[in-house]
Amino acid sequence: MAKIFYPGMPNWLDALNTLAEGQLAAISTLFVNLNFSGNSLRIKGDLSNALHSNRLLAQTNVANSPSVFGVVPSGAATSGQFNAYNGSNPDSAGAVQLKVDATRAAVLSVAIGGAPSLPLGFDTNSIERMRFGVNGELLYGTSISGSPVANRANGIRFDPSTRSISMRSSAPSEFGLAGNNGTHIQFYTDNGAGFVGAGAIISSGNTTVFASPSDYRLKSGVYRLTNCRESMRKLPPEGWTWPDGSPGEGWLAHKAQEFCPQAVIGVKDAMKEDDEGNPIVLLEPDYQVMDKTFFIPRMYGAQLEMDAALLAAELAIEQMRALLDTALARIDALEARTA
Repeated sequence: MAKIFYPGMPNWLDALNTLAEGQLAAISTLFVNLNFSGNSLRIKGDLSNALHSNRLLAQTNVANSPSVFGVVPSGAATSGQFNAYNGSNPDSAGAVQLKVDATRAAVLSVAIGGAPSLPLGFDTNSIERMRFGVNGELLYGTSISGSPVANRANGIRFDPSTRSISMRSSAPSEFGLAGNNGTHIQFYTDNGAGFVGAGAIISSGNTTVFASPSDYRLKSGVYRLTNCRESMRKLPPEGWTWPDGSPGEGWLAHKAQEFCPQAVIGVKDAMKEDDEGNPIVLLEPDYQVMDKTFFIPRMYGAQLEMDAALLAAELAIEQMRALLDTALARIDALEARTA
């Protein structure tokens, strides 16, 4: 076998040539750095043996110590990374990168040379548990892109564009507190100048309250509701059948909107639109929703008005009874005189 030789060849390379000729025992230790020059060089060995112990592996030479294999930047550089490709041509492949730089450590899924983009998955026990989709969505407990509710697939999805969460489960979600009372969920709105508390779900013992802000310091121009009985007459309760065949009772949103606008969200007969205000091709209805608790003040006002009317009627009856008693007494007196 011809020897491989370069000017300034170190003795260990000459020894490897001798080893290749079968004239030298295997070299177990090198005391020099390995420097490679040129392109498309490879370190080759069995990396896919069915037995992991038979694969080419890196192992520390310090007994009973952990093995740590790494890459370090050169000079003043601050970035290092490992790449794994899904094709033999790394210039046209999908790749996952384990990367660190001066600001963060990251796991990246990249597409090189026109290769298709790949989702980034996280598995345990050979089962995918979570993934980042190529559109940026975060899926947990499902690998199906899109809303778990719409897909009828259990899981959780975080939408990257709307920052919304959709979740579907075969079991109830649990919200616990360390003590026997406190707030489970706090809601806020942003008026531009600051965050405003918009309500909360609060528990105390076995009682849960769905609380909305009601402090007098948040209210101005307070006035008494009037004509509540008359307004309630304009919104009689109705019954109906839902699409699944189940019965329903209450009010229709567009009718209630005329009676109590703050109780209804949405516009009658509206269709869903995209972010630019254009109708969605599928022409999906944008259904109105309603909070019937807004009717309680007028119902209570109607009750107060009925109580007031009943008291007035009782007073009128008492007055009429007194007049009647007086009239009957006079009649009795007249009959006694004429007897």
